[in-house]
Amino acid sequence: MATEAAATGTALRVLVAEDDPVQRMFFTAVLRRLGHAVDLAPDGATAIELARELRPDLILLDMWMPGLSGLETCRAILREAADPRPGIIFITSEDDEKVLAECLEAGGDAFLGKPVSMALLSAQLRSFGRGRDSLRTIRTQASELQTHQRRIEREHEMAPHVLRAALEQTSEMPDNVRIVVRAASNFNGDFIAFAEGLSGEQFLLVGDCTGHGLPAALAVTPTVAIFRSMVRKGIDIATIGQALNNNLARVLPPGFFVAAALVVWDPSRARLSAWNAGLPDLLIVRAGRGVIARIPSQYAPLGVVAGPHADFTPEFPVIELGDRVVVHSDGLNEARDTHSSAFGETRVTSVAGGWNGSGDASPIERLEADYLAFAGDRESDDDVLIAELTCVTGASESRDHGAGAVVVGQSSRIAFELEAGALRAVDLVSVASQVSRSMPQLAARAGDVHFVLTELLNNALQHGLLGLDSEMKDGAEGFAAYYAEARRRLSTLRRGWIRFELSTTVRTGRVFASIQVTDSGRGFDPAMLSIDDTAAHGRGLRGIRELADALKIEEGGRSVIAELSWPLAAA
Repeated sequence: MATEAAATGTALRVLVAEDDPVQRMFFTAVLRRLGHAVDLAPDGATAIELARELRPDLILLDMWMPGLSGLETCRAILREAADPRPGIIFITSEDDEKVLAECLEAGGDAFLGKPVSMALLSAQLRSFGRGRDSLRTIRTQASELQTHQRRIEREHEMAPHVLRAALEQTSEMPDNVRIVVRAASNFNGDFIAFAEGLSGEQFLLVGDCTGHGLPAALAVTPTVAIFRSMVRKGIDIATIGQALNNNLARVLPPGFFVAAALVVWDPSRARLSAWNAGLPDLLIVRAGRGVIARIPSQYAPLGVVAGPHADFTPEFPVIELGDRVVVHSDGLNEARDTHSSAFGETRVTSVAGGWNGSGDASPIERLEADYLAFAGDRESDDDVLIAELTCVTGASESRDHGAGAVVVGQSSRIAFELEAGALRAVDLVSVASQVSRSMPQLAARAGDVHFVLTELLNNALQHGLLGLDSEMKDGAEGFAAYYAEARRRLSTLRRGWIRFELSTTVRTGRVFASIQVTDSGRGFDPAMLSIDDTAAHGRGLRGIRELADALKIEEGGRSVIAELSWPLAAA
């Protein structure tokens, strides 16, 4: 019949330090009957040695033993005890308060008087069992929280690398567009992108992704790439909204979306158009007149609902030359001061609308100064992004807008770097999928590009950084053993990086794509490219050879470049 301790999983390992053989027999019988494991020590020295070796959960310690006393034994055990330390119950016939106090001061947790009551002993054992299990639960939860925190930190480390490949810098905006970005300690999803249309129209996209860190950063990449590509093809503002919305609805996981607004200024016709999908009101500000018009959110945030019914028809506010369009993320109106009071939309309107024209601080300058005075030294919980577009004709030419993700004419480039922390947390297949989908130029061969990029990334990780040998895959159980070892090595990876660059260009009626993957490890053996086609390993590289026009190995295998091309008509 199972004991209570065994049935409830509260069985303890108990060390009994007692010089009286009769008492040792008594404790052995009682403890085993209650379902606990028992070890015996006839004196203090033996108790110290067994405690060091066996690491018991609980020690029943006789107060008076020959040689070392119970107090001396207790102090010695606790000096060497590993965490968690054992519980110690003194067994004593003493009832002197001073002696009992010494037991507790020496590190004892409780004491039992002689003759020992079975009921009291059983109650003490149950109490220690519950305490031990609670401590284990706390430690397990703490470990899980630490693991989760490390994953979040790795994502935050990776997010800036992703963003550098997707976003334009402030200096790349035209002269009539100004932005202010006050980033939180971790990327929380705000972004801005600019592109110029075929007839000189200025397209300004402002967005705020749900979530933070890497998931938010990865949502930015396809959004910005599709936006730029469509603008350069002369696509209208409503169709751009539909394409962004439907793509994000398809690729984002449930619960993720992008609040965004698109503003288009056509200097040649002095016409402004805009739609708003989930951001705070867009403000049209006129010097000395304040806020003359608003464009509230007309549509659900991008990615929430796909389909033709979300038509993203823009509004066309009546403006005068010199008017300012102010767009901001909710990080501004939801910002808190040291008293936890919100900045608020009313304050945004009042501050921006206080602009008096030439010689006065512009709406964006007024908002930035007021926000900084309001927030003080308080660290922001969310990114704060403000953009201002001035409606002018003959706007100065926009500067080259290409850094990280470059779209100039019919060429584009995306470059990422994944460090060890990110590699432990990110699925390379998902990264490759996001990248291959983010460049419309790849549409005709997106599947092939995804395959090549995934294989090169996995080769760089498994062989370059983890040092795995592909021949491990040979044999009936080879694949399972290979990937089990890969997971083990990846879990302990602390150094290294993988960098990849994907670029496309169009010339002479063809699209040319180049995929380069470089790692900081040993790379892989170039001889793998000529491996026998019947071997179980090397299939990925054989597939790359079949798809690519050329495959180049550089830096002793640490850098691999695959080149593909196809007719422009098929794209």
